[in-house]
Amino acid sequence: MIRVLVVDDSMPFLGAATDVVLASEGFELEGVASTGEEGVELARLRRPDFALVDLNMPGIDGRETAVRIAEASPETAVVLMTAELDLPTPPDGLLDKRRLSPATLAEMWDRVQAASALGA
Repeated sequence: MIRVLVVDDSMPFLGAATDVVLASEGFELEGVASTGEEGVELARLRRPDFALVDLNMPGIDGRETAVRIAEASPETAVVLMTAELDLPTPPDGLLDKRRLSPATLAEMWDRVQAASALGA
């Protein structure tokens, strides 16, 4: 099972993402966090395989959260997501969170695994 952490300040999206993870074969929900700081701490404690992190959050934003998760749990693959795709400099691999589904979750996992294999 691929253990997933979801970090987003939107309670409705956390609920929706939880439903998607629970409906996705081969994935299990490792935790949810409503702030970047909370997400980093959960990643440090639980060491999930995969983290879906909202780009725009109060406090530490998604980019900083991703950096800190990578430091706290290097084995955790992080994907940034947002509903605001009109960004001047969007990060590589940015996920439109409005399209999150079991299929896109599996696709993102496959992408990060392929990128990891290329970098190894």
